[in-house]
Amino acid sequence: MQVLRNKNMVDRTKKSSEDNFQRFKEFIDHTAVGFFYLNCRQPIDINLPVEEQIDQLFACAYIEDCNAAMASIYGFESPEAIIGLHYETLTGRTQIESDRNSFRRFIENGYQLEIEDFIPEEPQHGAQYFLVHALGFVENGCLIGIWGSRRDITAKKRGEAKSKNREFLLSSLSKYSPIGIVFVSPDSIIRRVNPAICKLWGYDEEELIGIDYKNITHPEDIAPELEQLKKAFQENLPSVYIEKRFLHKEGYPIWTTIGVALLYNDDKTLRHVVAMVVDVTARHLALQSLQESESLLKGVLKALPDLKFRVDQNGVFLDYYPPENEDDLLLPPEEFLFKTINDILPPHVSIGIRANMSKARETGRVQIFEYALSIKEELGYFEARINALNENEFIVVIRNISERKKAKRGLQEKIQELDLKNRQMQKYIDSNLQLENFAYIASHDLREPLRTMSTFAQLLQRKYADQLDEQGISYIDFITKGASNLNQLIEDLLAYSRINTSDQTKSPVDVQELLKEVNKGLAQIIQENKAVFYTKDLPTQISANPLKIKQLLQNLIANAIKFRKEDTTPYIEISARDTDTHWQFKIADNGIGIKPEFQDTIFLLFKKLHGMGDYEGTGLGLAICKKVVEQHQGEIWVESQPDEGATFYFTIKK
Repeated sequence: MQVLRNKNMVDRTKKSSEDNFQRFKEFIDHTAVGFFYLNCRQPIDINLPVEEQIDQLFACAYIEDCNAAMASIYGFESPEAIIGLHYETLTGRTQIESDRNSFRRFIENGYQLEIEDFIPEEPQHGAQYFLVHALGFVENGCLIGIWGSRRDITAKKRGEAKSKNREFLLSSLSKYSPIGIVFVSPDSIIRRVNPAICKLWGYDEEELIGIDYKNITHPEDIAPELEQLKKAFQENLPSVYIEKRFLHKEGYPIWTTIGVALLYNDDKTLRHVVAMVVDVTARHLALQSLQESESLLKGVLKALPDLKFRVDQNGVFLDYYPPENEDDLLLPPEEFLFKTINDILPPHVSIGIRANMSKARETGRVQIFEYALSIKEELGYFEARINALNENEFIVVIRNISERKKAKRGLQEKIQELDLKNRQMQKYIDSNLQLENFAYIASHDLREPLRTMSTFAQLLQRKYADQLDEQGISYIDFITKGASNLNQLIEDLLAYSRINTSDQTKSPVDVQELLKEVNKGLAQIIQENKAVFYTKDLPTQISANPLKIKQLLQNLIANAIKFRKEDTTPYIEISARDTDTHWQFKIADNGIGIKPEFQDTIFLLFKKLHGMGDYEGTGLGLAICKKVVEQHQGEIWVESQPDEGATFYFTIKK
């Protein structure tokens, strides 16, 4: 009798352990709560102003990891569809202000937050409400990433009592998780723990933070665990399951099952490890007897959660595991159960499944292949995943990937469209280069007849001035002045055409010395107009082409003096600031200003806002400035109002 009672007890323990283990697995992989990890890409200094931290989050953060529920919340079929997406791309531009407010509260609340969020109302589903938990991962004074969860509380908002109870349970589970969670750095130092893990190990949080993870691991399990983690890291796996023993503070062992998430940097180096720890000490002996059924569970979990079938080595359908909507089944169960793949599917599909069944059994790995199938007079595309449970049975998972195929075709069309635009752009660049070459040649060819015209006009003036009346002399003056203006235009054309053809080598440039050279070259007009200069915050040195940067500064400063107000001393301020990737220079004056409607056109060739008699110049100076700035991978623009001066900005890449 005692033996029978012991057997019954073991059976009950076995059944309870199996149920509990299955619930744990389903919680991790199939929970309705959306879990995600938002990678900051670049560590964000938490000492920066709040708004700068938010700007960096929006500029760089992306979804590094999530579960199926998280993907479903945003209308995607699988986590893979949103992993890698920029955060703003996922949430949409209409949510930017709301998201910024949430990030602001998150930072001000010590990098943790619990808020209610919503997706705006849609015609079919109405507004969706979520309870959002966020916890920042802060290391060495920098925000590395954000762990978060989104739980659907729409039903709660609509007053359904049953949903209220379920949401309360899920909220409690998220906030007071019974699962121990520990964050470990690559050097195995514990960085963060939750209350459940402290209770499990018998330590206070302060005692655990900063100690070596191996110090609380059973000595016999250190080497096997390190070997598993090393293999997972070498294969760049995102997660691994480990069974191991920890040592309680009082010295006794604790049997656990842990799910280890390996989070990597962009260069594939390990950033940190997150372990979810479940105490299975009481069930350890019983779980050993469940290995065979556990292999079945693992086989199902390896396959994707779509249409799942259990098939024997002869291709006979033994069982099926449908999704929530059984309408996805092409046939009623009675029409395919205990029949062969050959009886149900067309030859091109059945042959493919059988071939991949053999390969899955030989390699021990999940096999994947795609096929097309006509359903209800419409061609669909499907993906089959096949995993061998043992020598005799297989799990076959079928997923409809028709939408993915359509999206891929759409992407290919976009790529072709982009390629066409690139070719058109290249044609434009080629034609622009030809235009510049023409300007260079034409300018040289024009100079000789211009020189002849100017010379003969001067000869006429010297030899026959006493024989000409006042009108004749004015004609000669008109020819001489016209020749001079045309010569200046040719000089400017040559300068513009040389921008691309001249040496573009960059070298270290002393900014103060360069300004001295510019002022020396403009000494005459500076003295004539009594111009006053003021500089501040200038970099000591920049990397640029010294001749072209000198020409750029000379043109802008000369314009600031030229377009001064009448009876007003020109006052010119030159400053700069560091924008991380560029130096941004600012040249501000107190001159006549520029109307807003002309501020985009003044950088075009020959674009003058004043008549020839008002101000000298050919309209090429600012076009040359724009070309120089673009060659230094920067931008140039102006801010101005009439009679309030003008401020020119340009950037130079570091």
